[in-house]
Amino acid sequence: MLGPLGILNASLIELGVGTITAWGEDSPTAEAARTIYPMVRDALLSSYTWSFATVDEDPVPVPTSEGAPKRFAIPNACLRVVTLTAGEDNRIKVPYRLRKPRHIVIRASAIEPDTITFIERVDESLWPSYFEQTMVIGVAARLCIPLTENDARRAALSTVLKNELSGARLIDAQSSTPQALEGVGDLIAVRS
Repeated sequence: MLGPLGILNASLIELGVGTITAWGEDSPTAEAARTIYPMVRDALLSSYTWSFATVDEDPVPVPTSEGAPKRFAIPNACLRVVTLTAGEDNRIKVPYRLRKPRHIVIRASAIEPDTITFIERVDESLWPSYFEQTMVIGVAARLCIPLTENDARRAALSTVLKNELSGARLIDAQSSTPQALEGVGDLIAVRS
């Protein structure tokens, strides 16, 4: 795996500009990268329920007054809340709203959630290659205008990014056991 500096330098090579040797380097390229890279990383991670970035945790209640809506803390590593669930096998979806300061709010009368599923900011060393490649193109597309001022190249990279993202989502969706349809066995048994 490339790591953050490797991903950035692969993006810079895509653009045809010089690479950098360290994040703290004092150059316009490094300065643009320090600004753009974290935004692209968080946006791409948040854009889909990636299997490598999806986490289930127990919700942590935040004290509220009686009768007030229930509140739960959003985990620090959370980029995007996916679901709040309860019940056996987490089959009951609990309606929620996100509120400041990093709270999940549900009605006072709502069932108590058992699990919060969210997308977390995953360390680059844990990224699969299909996501890493998507990130390389995403960073290149966002750095294109500040570093090359070439709008046609940025448009081309944006198209490549769209295709890379689509392919990465497809690969990721195939990286787990498909959900079985419940009751299908009963239908087949009835036909026999």
